[in-house]
Amino acid sequence: MIRTLQQQGATRENIITFIKKAKTKKTLPKLDVCKNFDNTKLKPVLPDDAPIAVVLFAGGGGIEAGMVQAGIRPVIAVEFDPTKPELSRAIALNHHRNFHEYGCKVIQLTVQEVARLGFIGFPRRPDYLHASPVCANFSQAHTAKAGKGGETTDDLTAAIAVAEASGSCSHGYSLSKMFHAIRKVRVSVLSCQFWSKRGTRSITA
Repeated sequence: MIRTLQQQGATRENIITFIKKAKTKKTLPKLDVCKNFDNTKLKPVLPDDAPIAVVLFAGGGGIEAGMVQAGIRPVIAVEFDPTKPELSRAIALNHHRNFHEYGCKVIQLTVQEVARLGFIGFPRRPDYLHASPVCANFSQAHTAKAGKGGETTDDLTAAIAVAEASGSCSHGYSLSKMFHAIRKVRVSVLSCQFWSKRGTRSITA
């Protein structure tokens, strides 16, 4: 901004005055989504016909908070880490307190387990399907960068479960070219899993 003022021919006194005003200007209070969710009166009110969403690997509900702010109703949230059951239960309780009034049901199973059960109780035509599998094992920003990365069996089964979810739930863009491209990859991944069980080396698509 100062460079712009200089380019516009502002004097030294003009720039100093501008800086002083900027320092004394009161900033508007930031909208704190977390605090708002502690206060029911400040939570967004969604219409009955609001678009609905299914969330896999839900965590503490950050995605859901953004969804309701955007007018989308989360109806299913799947979250469970078998290696940290106590933490998972605490997260699920927090999630329930924040989003139960929107009709969101927290399923405390892994996404793989939900897939094996055939996504029982899931809406068959949600408007949105969101999945955020754990990427720490191969993310260049985390363990992989330190030379400790490497996809695990859980990573592969999670990816397959997400692909199965995209096939089970006919979401809003199921007629798009993108969706059909994903379906092709899904078939490829499932085929690789089939051949790996027969003794052939597993390949991820």
